[in-house]
This record gives sequence, C-alpha cells and structure tokens, in this order.
Amino acid sequence: MADIPSRSSDAVVVRRGTAVLGRLSIRAIPERIKAGRLFGSDRISKDGKNWMRLDQHPETKKYFVKRRQTRGRGDDLRTGGLTSQVRSGGEGTSTGKLLGILIVLVVLYFLLR
Repeated sequence: MADIPSRSSDAVVVRRGTAVLGRLSIRAIPERIKAGRLFGSDRISKDGKNWMRLDQHPETKKYFVKRRQTRGRGDDLRTGGLTSQVRSGGEGTSTGKLLGILIVLVVLYFLLR
C-alpha cells in the first residue's frame, strides 16, 4: 500500500485474510474502497489485535451499502461483476457468448452420436 503512514492515531492496520497489508491513513480508506482496492471482507485494526471487517465497521460500512445499491443485479463487489456474469451465463459478454456456443456444441455432439 502506497500511503502507509508511520504509527500514529491517524492510521489503522489493514489485513486481507491472514496477510497484513500494512498501515493506512484513516482518511485514505474511503477512496480505496471506492477504487475497489479495499473490500468489505478486509479487516482493520487500531492495535493489530482487535479486527473488524470494513463492511461492518460503523464508519466504513456505508460505502459498501451504497455500492450494492448502485450495482446491477447479481454483481459481485470483489470482481466488479465479472464473476457473476460468467456464472449467470454472461449476459451480454463475450464470455457468455462463448459459453452459449460451447453448450450448443456439446448438445449437438450428444444428439448426433
């Protein structure tokens, strides 16, 4: 993370899974969330011992609720919607079209055997 300040009351420790990403200024968190660089499942801590998910923290959960409301149906916040489009048949995507062609070819293969 680029904006890692020294230990101060203005910084929190950010963790993704078991990996500690580093210290980050509290003021930088909303912009990182909006840019898709921090996720709701990421955790923050002032002391490095007591952790809270960003999508559950009183000061940051509002950014995730807002994103969910503005996203399309079934979009995945972590992937910008790509995963959900592939899972749902890829409505309107080239991946979805390829998946549709593949399904037709498999059906034809079994019908013509």
